[in-house]
Amino acid sequence: LREICEEGRLANDTLTPDQRKKLDEYHKYNNDNNNKINNIHIHGPAGSGKTYLALDFITKEIKHNSKTKILFVCTKNGFAKFLARWILIRIINTKEEDKSDDETKEDDVAKYDPQLILNCIHFCTENTGYKPHQCILKQDADDQPVYLHFNKIQNANRVDEYNLIVVDEAHHIIHEKNREWKQIHRHYFYTAKRRIILTEPSQDPSTIKDI
Repeated sequence: LREICEEGRLANDTLTPDQRKKLDEYHKYNNDNNNKINNIHIHGPAGSGKTYLALDFITKEIKHNSKTKILFVCTKNGFAKFLARWILIRIINTKEEDKSDDETKEDDVAKYDPQLILNCIHFCTENTGYKPHQCILKQDADDQPVYLHFNKIQNANRVDEYNLIVVDEAHHIIHEKNREWKQIHRHYFYTAKRRIILTEPSQDPSTIKDI
């Protein structure tokens, strides 16, 4: 019952009135101006829905472009895997409501295949040495459950320009003396087409100001 309730909660894509208001303001500004905002700072206390808003950007990007490349940066593998599962549930849950009469079975495979969805997003965490990793679905045996596993991105599959990069808990990651962050910034953040960083006001004000 707990698992069913959790999946139902993760599948929910309804924004709060405040979240919707801010998101509408962003989209309205972009629609009214030629110079679109491609640097987004989502700042709020724990539980205010920062990651939820970032997830809205991520899922819309994947659904809009099945070949997009997104980089998600956070501190721990556990949260990265939770987010990967959250993305899968959110996108696959919309399969029926998105389906149009002229969609083919091949379209369904391309849009809603779990591994194809995961192929759109790479993850950087402390556990991966802040190097991009691919999240894949693995099953050790037919009678074993499927689980998420991270594989290091090989040079042949390296991405030079991400369509979107999201840095969660940026106050723990973006620091001038953080050697790993400097590498992320130089190789991925600076060249990304759109950037979203998430921070909390309860953290060091000087850090937030620097960000």
